[in-house]
Amino acid sequence: NEIMYTPETGETEWFELFNPSSYPVDLNKWNYRDANGKWRILSAQPLFIEPEEFIIVAGKQDFLQAYPDFPGMLVIPDEFPVINNSSDSLFLNDAIGHVVEQIYFEQSWGGATGITIERKDPKSPALGENNWGGSVSPAGATPGAVNSILKYQLDLSIIPGSFVFVDSTVSLVISAGFQIEIKNTGSEESRSFSLELFHDWNEDSHAAPSELVWSIHSVPPLLPDSMIILDGAVFSEESGKCSYIAMVAMSGDEHIADNVAYTNLLVAYPIRSLVLNEFLAYPTSEQTEFVEFVNVGSADIKLQGWSLSNKRSTVTLEKNTTVSSGEYLVLVKDSVYFDYFPPSDAVIVVPSKWTGFNNTSDKIILKDLTGATIDSLVYDDSWGLKQGVSLEKTLPANSSFSPDVWFLSIAPNGATPGSVNSVTPATHDLSLDSVAATPEAGGSETEFTIKCWFSNVGLNDVSSASLIIYDEDIGAGQPIATEILGPMQTGTGDTLDVQIGSLKSGLHSIATVLSGEADVNPLNDSLFITLKVSFEEGALLLSEFMAIPLDIETGSNSISEYVEVYNPGLDNLPLKGWSLCDENIGKPAHNMEKKTISAQGYFVFAADSTIFKFPGVYPENTCVINTFPSLNNVEDCIVLKDPTGKTMDSLRYNSDWLISNNTSMERVFYTNPNFRNNWRLSTSPDGGTPGRVNSVAVSKEWKKPGIKVEPNPFSPNGDGFDDEAAILFQLPFPSAKVTIEIYDLMGRLIYQPAKNESSSSEGAVFWDGSSKHGDRARIGMYVVRCSAT
Repeated sequence: NEIMYTPETGETEWFELFNPSSYPVDLNKWNYRDANGKWRILSAQPLFIEPEEFIIVAGKQDFLQAYPDFPGMLVIPDEFPVINNSSDSLFLNDAIGHVVEQIYFEQSWGGATGITIERKDPKSPALGENNWGGSVSPAGATPGAVNSILKYQLDLSIIPGSFVFVDSTVSLVISAGFQIEIKNTGSEESRSFSLELFHDWNEDSHAAPSELVWSIHSVPPLLPDSMIILDGAVFSEESGKCSYIAMVAMSGDEHIADNVAYTNLLVAYPIRSLVLNEFLAYPTSEQTEFVEFVNVGSADIKLQGWSLSNKRSTVTLEKNTTVSSGEYLVLVKDSVYFDYFPPSDAVIVVPSKWTGFNNTSDKIILKDLTGATIDSLVYDDSWGLKQGVSLEKTLPANSSFSPDVWFLSIAPNGATPGSVNSVTPATHDLSLDSVAATPEAGGSETEFTIKCWFSNVGLNDVSSASLIIYDEDIGAGQPIATEILGPMQTGTGDTLDVQIGSLKSGLHSIATVLSGEADVNPLNDSLFITLKVSFEEGALLLSEFMAIPLDIETGSNSISEYVEVYNPGLDNLPLKGWSLCDENIGKPAHNMEKKTISAQGYFVFAADSTIFKFPGVYPENTCVINTFPSLNNVEDCIVLKDPTGKTMDSLRYNSDWLISNNTSMERVFYTNPNFRNNWRLSTSPDGGTPGRVNSVAVSKEWKKPGIKVEPNPFSPNGDGFDDEAAILFQLPFPSAKVTIEIYDLMGRLIYQPAKNESSSSEGAVFWDGSSKHGDRARIGMYVVRCSAT
């Protein structure tokens, strides 16, 4: 069954016999020989070889020195031939001289120094060269054991090393893909087979039915020496090193030892399942550095392969220590720890080496066996480390990265490793963890849902609590909603949806306050969110803008760009959150000052404080915005938006508007759209009227509908006085399309200053004396005709 014809120097030659029958065979008086023809007796007394068993026939007893773990039967005959290293033959006769087996082998069949030739199939003739080959065993031989190249008639095997997960490390509860290569190593076509995958939960390397997680059945037969790659996926159900067993099953498989394969899947632990809770980075000479963690998850954690790092170095935890749910873990620099700090029920680990931490600033990073960061922090001198005193976290669940949750220990010996932190609340403590609003913006009729997440992070249960919501902009401390909560057990949390609605337009600072029985920590009871309620379109209107102020270097008369808005309503309006933007609407300038604009009043947004040189501009009706949009001198747009981003009013000016240096553009009628004729250059000696009534505004009361011209007469001679005539009209209906035409006394059309322009019930169109027959109309009398549809 196997022949060692070229042993290592100093070792003996040998060959192996195998009983493939179902009954014992007595080798008493059997003979064997090699090619030299001399027969030698194998055994002179009864020597039984059991079914499926092996016997080694060796030249010397020192065979056992080469194979000290050999477990089988060894026969040392009185005489043993010298087996040729290049080629030879062996014959085996039974007790009556019948040839039982014979072989003629050559060096080309396989084998080498220290490597045997092995028989592939005991049921096939020994004389066949293809039935033999060199051993592939790491030891170079398989004495007393199944041959490493054994070939059965029916034999499926999982190719060694082929059972792998596509990603060897994955997150928890995701699909993990795997591949397995199965080969027909038998001499005949296989039968259909199945493949099953087991999660070896108890790590006993035994595939229990309850551990089955994936299977495929009725896989088609494979031809001899062919293979198939099967793939699939399982869910990562447990963090840590998860052991999986793959088993291929086929009826009649003669060799099932190669039907099993094992592999591991490294599954990351949930982030912050083991959290930093205390550390001593600046010990006294009597103390030693330590870092404390708490297992805040629901599952046990095995630490083998985890690592602890500082800025520059890493230490890997080698022992398979387990930290149970809720248990403390303390990693310490050395055993001096036990001399200074009192004993506790915590898991104490002293790694083989220590990273060391700086006394003022450093990093502490904890990673699991997959390399995923589970928790970390970066401290610096602002954290206020003090020699001999640890930094403790108020609650393990708090973010380790925030310095606001770390405080110097107030314990008598300066630290509390392995026990509750001295800065942790000791009695009742309800925490309002998070608040969100849906939607974040809406109209005055919108009903908002305030979703609150809260938990009992205190040490005791709470029998009653209430959730109170205030609108800080209403004032007077009156709640707008109150919800009574039921009892809360320590360590539990819940959510609550609260509906509020019919809020006034503007920004609302909503305070959510959690009030609980005997709550001793008010710092985590309140959270604020901002709700945005839109205004009705036109709630504020653009009233005036300065696009080309004097350059600021020109002296004391310089002023800034500004935009004035007007409140046409009867109520004061809050301006916090309103914004202005120019052509670049993606960069609005927001007003975040808590100011208001009075009913039918004016408010000014300016680029800098030089705006206060204007009369009528005061801090209460003005806001200086550092990010004020720079207005183009020739063409640009101005957009006014409410806190929700809804456009309230807008205009676009261009070269036709004839923007003038150091003179603002003022709106004539607030009831009319922002077309060219509704905006005029300010006639104020100051160059503008920010914060005051526009100088071009028309304020005369009309007794009945009609048209008027002011001034009349006018003189468009360019001297700066009465160069334009304002054609004022009042209509007997709320809106219209208006056309203004100028005729001479002969009835000829001279000029049309407005054609089908949108207007409210009143408006103004200006004529500078232009004529379609030349630059200026002649001196004289003209007829104005106003057509309104």
